[in-house]
Amino acid sequence: MLLLALCAGCALGPDYQTPEMFTPDQWQLSTDAQISTEAADDAEWWRTFNDEALNTVIDRARNQNLTLQVVGLRVLEARSILGIAEGLQYPQLQQLNVSVVGVQISENAANISLADQNFDDAALSLDMAWEADFWGRFRRGIESAEAALEADMANYADALVLFTAETAQTYILVRLLEERLTLAIANEIIQNRAFDIATVNFENGATTELDVAEASTILGDTRATIPVLGAELRKALNALAVLLGETPGAVDALVSQPTGIPVAPDTVTVGIPAELLRRRPDVISAERQLAAQSAQIGVVYVVKPFWTNHLLV
Repeated sequence: MLLLALCAGCALGPDYQTPEMFTPDQWQLSTDAQISTEAADDAEWWRTFNDEALNTVIDRARNQNLTLQVVGLRVLEARSILGIAEGLQYPQLQQLNVSVVGVQISENAANISLADQNFDDAALSLDMAWEADFWGRFRRGIESAEAALEADMANYADALVLFTAETAQTYILVRLLEERLTLAIANEIIQNRAFDIATVNFENGATTELDVAEASTILGDTRATIPVLGAELRKALNALAVLLGETPGAVDALVSQPTGIPVAPDTVTVGIPAELLRRRPDVISAERQLAAQSAQIGVVYVVKPFWTNHLLV
């Protein structure tokens, strides 16, 4: 019993240790007045723009984006795999057979005067197996599955960060193109008036034909930019609709009220470099994947005995 307890308490493979890495204590531009090294904990950073339309777009996109939902389903898959790994520690049902047979004996059969001519015959068989986790294969499997789950959760957070940034960038591009289109239309009106004035002055002999040609060229260039800006604006709106998981044109109502280009805050809180690394989900995912693969070493050592590996070497 003492030997069994000692075997059950050991596990093959290395015990994972988080890698140590050097990070500077401050940023190279720490003296910049626009950068604050205070602790940054602003998960909803887009709200600093104080744009209600932007807040609505991002909230809806985070709930409806199809790609983000796929990444979220991978987290549920990893949880199921963890549940399977934990269940391997316990007895496993190999086979379960249940049968019920109705029996009716013929009245003409011999020696049935005292027998029951009608009866049911039921049978139940159960086959179970349990493997003692002497070398820690199941425990290493659980350790690996837990780390893989944490990696998938970090991947979801990473996708959420990238997706939110892409949505905010596309929304700001929409507002930028709206502003440029408005200015182009206003310039067309002004330049059309300047062309009329240059034409009148030329007809009255006050200026040369060169002034009319220059005014006409400037007016033509401005008019040419208007349909281009309109097409770029429609492309940006369609891209925003895709990010929201909606059909083209469905987001027009969300941005129908022009609010101008969102203005970023004067000061950006970034914290220190080490805190930034701890907040980055892609770094967390890579570290958790390393932990999952480290635990798999113990699983492989048990499947293929460790002494065999050393003999082969």
